[in-house]
Amino acid sequence: MVDESTILRFQRFLENIPPLETWRCEVSVVDAGFGSGVAEIGLPSIKLHCSSEECGDARYFDPSTKEIRVYKQTDCVQFFNLVYRCRNCYSVEKTYAIRLQVDDKFPEKARVSVIKIGEEPRFGAPLPQVIVNLLDDQVEYFRRGYHAELEGLGIGAFSYYRRYVESHKNQIIQAIRDVAVEQGADAIMLEGFDKALNATQFEASIREIKNGIPDSFRLQGGHNPLTLLHDALSNGMHSDDDQACLQLAADIRGLLTDLSERVDNALKNREKLKDSVDRLLRYKTEKSKPKPV
Repeated sequence: MVDESTILRFQRFLENIPPLETWRCEVSVVDAGFGSGVAEIGLPSIKLHCSSEECGDARYFDPSTKEIRVYKQTDCVQFFNLVYRCRNCYSVEKTYAIRLQVDDKFPEKARVSVIKIGEEPRFGAPLPQVIVNLLDDQVEYFRRGYHAELEGLGIGAFSYYRRYVESHKNQIIQAIRDVAVEQGADAIMLEGFDKALNATQFEASIREIKNGIPDSFRLQGGHNPLTLLHDALSNGMHSDDDQACLQLAADIRGLLTDLSERVDNALKNREKLKDSVDRLLRYKTEKSKPKPV
């Protein structure tokens, strides 16, 4: 439930609030007496993720126009399309469709009630690339769960995440097994992974590797992330509380993101080590060659 007494900066509203939620925002008045019953309010720069190859990270976006004109009558609802462009690459745009109504004491308090009708690209930061790499062909299921989570649809988000985990348990377990092999896991640990891969149910798979995963994957306190993942999925199956499912969905996404980052870092370290070994071997070979007379 939105606390209507909370006043947001307009910048924060554009950056962090999903569509279809009404908020009261502080705005910057450029000209309080522009024309008859009209005022100009300034548009702030905002910080968003830029998807261009040049950026690929959070960047400042500037509005295409520095201000908009609003009617000061409190019963007048107005609609605006706001276009923002990345300040760094100038190639990526963000468009908002907003509904705006001024405060009853505007412009003294310089506040408006505002709601996003929509935005393009859609609300929310993109999934981390490590998640996309791990999910592979089923990334769309995870992305739908993420968007449902951003929109506060707990049961929907949880259902999409659970569907991915249960149908792709082997890909997750195999990724951890690959790292275990690279880190010199013993035969007993690898046998546990093989049994987990052959199990038909996620719960049975977790039993096989409950105590046998590389230490580099264990969380604070020595916890197995796959066990925690199973517990989150099991708890949600018996809950019809949307808010509880929303929290579980966020926890599942957090565990999968952390797991993906650990796999990615381990494999990157393997490649770096391989490159170092190759260079040292080449150096040794060159040094061993007889010098020309």
